[in-house]
Amino acid sequence: MTPVRLAVIGLGMMGRHHGRIAQTLDGVDFIGAADPQGDQHRVIHRGSVFLNIPDLLSAEIDAAVLAVPTHLHHEAALQLADAGVHVLIEKPLAESASDAAEIVSAFENTNLIAAVGHVERCNPALGEMQKRIHSGQLGPIFSISTVRTGPFPARITDVGVVKDLATHDIDIIRWLAGEIEEIHSVTKHKMGRQHEDLVLAVGKTSHDVALVMQVAWISPFKQRSVTVLGERGALQADLLTSDLTFFENGHTSSEWETIQQMRGVTEGNVTRYAFPKKEPILIELERFRDAINGKPVDGLVSLSDGLKTLQIAEKLIGGNK
Repeated sequence: MTPVRLAVIGLGMMGRHHGRIAQTLDGVDFIGAADPQGDQHRVIHRGSVFLNIPDLLSAEIDAAVLAVPTHLHHEAALQLADAGVHVLIEKPLAESASDAAEIVSAFENTNLIAAVGHVERCNPALGEMQKRIHSGQLGPIFSISTVRTGPFPARITDVGVVKDLATHDIDIIRWLAGEIEEIHSVTKHKMGRQHEDLVLAVGKTSHDVALVMQVAWISPFKQRSVTVLGERGALQADLLTSDLTFFENGHTSSEWETIQQMRGVTEGNVTRYAFPKKEPILIELERFRDAINGKPVDGLVSLSDGLKTLQIAEKLIGGNK
């Protein structure tokens, strides 16, 4: 099969990682990267470095990873659609839901592969969690809760914590627990910026699963976790280490009455699973390549999915909806 002629547009934090991996990815002919600042971090060792998208398109690429700042997604994505280029757009899909809808429309009646880089779907811990949930390990699901906190990343200037970070968790919840049909939020601005830096949200999904999200840029420590609670116990994924732990409901009680009251009568075994762990961006790029080659692929996030996630993010910013 002919290798996919792939390029990366934007060599910021995410673009650098895509470029690093794409240069050695099997089945890919890496053409180069485009960035008006050039290759400041010296990550491109194969192909060429272009200063703009038109120059890159002259190299006749098949596909591109779009990793420019969010406010530039709309214009760049429309250029790529017009040029007939397959595209993986870093999340969020666009700066606004209205811009995102225009991107969806531009690719709608084409034969192009177009996806959004919600890379957490490629986190091995979440992949393993999804399999176990779908196999019925937890029984009926009661709730899903996410925590995504840490210090403020100075590189983010065009969106707040909701569109930059909470979109990850919105996508995860929709993927694991069903469409979000009710959401209520509180946002805070504590750093004097135009955009929010903290959001707390509660709601429920179409499967009647309660949801809780905590997302912030004002924490001195970094935390990334997803906990799904069901009738038979809880699965908890640490997204930083890609560990998955099962807290099982027990079937025996303690004879020590005080401890029984403190711990509850259904506390059971705790198991941390072992499973293969590949870098999430590598998994994402492999899926993108395979989809372009016509192979059946699970886990790529469609543009319409990216739009729905962005619409929910805008509800979070707006408060109770």
